[in-house]
Amino acid sequence: MPWVFLCLALSACRPSGGNEAETSDVASRLIGHEYAVVPLSDSVVEGLLCKFASSDGVWHAGIEKTGWTRGVVLCCDSEPYLFLAKNIGVTRFAISGGNPPQPYPRNKILAVQKLPKVSNFNAGTDGVQLAEFVDSFAGQCDLDGRGGTSFAALVRWNGEAIVQGPPGVEAVWGFDVEAARVVPLDPQRLACEPLLME
Repeated sequence: MPWVFLCLALSACRPSGGNEAETSDVASRLIGHEYAVVPLSDSVVEGLLCKFASSDGVWHAGIEKTGWTRGVVLCCDSEPYLFLAKNIGVTRFAISGGNPPQPYPRNKILAVQKLPKVSNFNAGTDGVQLAEFVDSFAGQCDLDGRGGTSFAALVRWNGEAIVQGPPGVEAVWGFDVEAARVVPLDPQRLACEPLLME
């Protein structure tokens, strides 16, 4: 199950201006920051314009890459940043005043990939059709015809029952823990079905 994070130490971003320098600045501020996690929903650190939207472990071919985490951080005007983080130890703190300190993993963000605005994190689109952010955890997509590998993708369903590769699958990123990088993958490798609500 994906966890939503509380960030204990994360750099603020500038107000959204849409220029490349600010995007680069936000990404560079995120890289290297350390945080501890707790399973609280939609928590935002006071005074910062960034928050963790979701996160999960990193998997490759059905095997979890122990000590690695990936997810999405939303900054400024709901701008999504895909991140890869490594566990660097344990920290102890109390969630509420009356509870004794508990151990929580301490992670360090090592790689960040800026994503375009997506429909999942934007209520108003100003008439622009946005792609949907699809995470491997949702189980909607298979990479290379099978599950068990972490990825993030931008998908446009266009009323189709199944989309495979472009134009429906616009972009896909994977996680290379050996190189500590978020890496682009070939969109042709991904086949997806929309999640139907009953």
